[in-house]
Amino acid sequence: MVLLSGEPGVGKTRLLSELWPRGAWIRCAEGLEHLLYFPVLNALRARLPDLPELGAYAGDLARFLPEISATPSIPETDDDSHRVRLFEAFGRALGVLQAAGNGGAVQTLVIDDLQWADPGTLEWLRFLAHRGARVQGAFRSSEVGDALKQTLTALGTNLKVTPLRPLTKPEVAQLVSAAAPMRGAAGLAGASGLFFDWLHRSSGGNPLFVLEWLRALQHGGHEGTQPSEHGPAELDIRQLDIRQLDALHLETLRPPPALSELALRRIAGLGAEDRRVLDVASVLGSALRPARLARVLELSEW
Repeated sequence: MVLLSGEPGVGKTRLLSELWPRGAWIRCAEGLEHLLYFPVLNALRARLPDLPELGAYAGDLARFLPEISATPSIPETDDDSHRVRLFEAFGRALGVLQAAGNGGAVQTLVIDDLQWADPGTLEWLRFLAHRGARVQGAFRSSEVGDALKQTLTALGTNLKVTPLRPLTKPEVAQLVSAAAPMRGAAGLAGASGLFFDWLHRSSGGNPLFVLEWLRALQHGGHEGTQPSEHGPAELDIRQLDIRQLDALHLETLRPPPALSELALRRIAGLGAEDRRVLDVASVLGSALRPARLARVLELSEW
């Protein structure tokens, strides 16, 4: 099992879709972390017309997916032996486990947003890993709950986690050049240049944030647009001459909604003491220094 980790917007889903466009995809959903096997069942319902012949395992799957019109062949209990049969049925139905004597290629399972997976789905993934199935996935490194943390630990040597790092300043310039060519960009595509200094600092090198800031520039920094997981499909700001953007204009731009929402989401998970530090730091702004912050908070600099 190979999993990508990183902040929201760093490109995990995009990379998975580029690498495994034909894999058996499963997407976990926020708010449904306690609904047993929801991501797996949702993926199976989308594939109902193409489900393979499951033989003796059809009844196990029918307990959770009555749409397949099979009669459950075992009592509705949750003991370990029946759960193993159900896990086998899930794997065969998605084509990531091959039935004995049945030819054909075995698919790679691709599971996204694992931070929202329910404990049952995570247990199924551990089962697949020990069965030798090929599993690729991604999770938000800032939102790892106890269930996912236990799963990552339990997988041990069956797991490789690859963190996706933010873009460097030259890479931000390359992204801008590819996504939204602008007048005046050619001379600023290196590590220097006011615009890319500001854009790299304001986005933290997060590709989604870079694109959202470009969209904000398209609207003059005043009209917010709805955030998109993969950024805008097309950025029409080619008429913008970035050589004419002065520091004052850039620094007074309002943050795009996508950045604000993700910042508030991250803050919401912090404790009262951490919130207090951030509240004071946000007011101090550019005057923020450890010594000054410590005095306001009545804490030691350490």
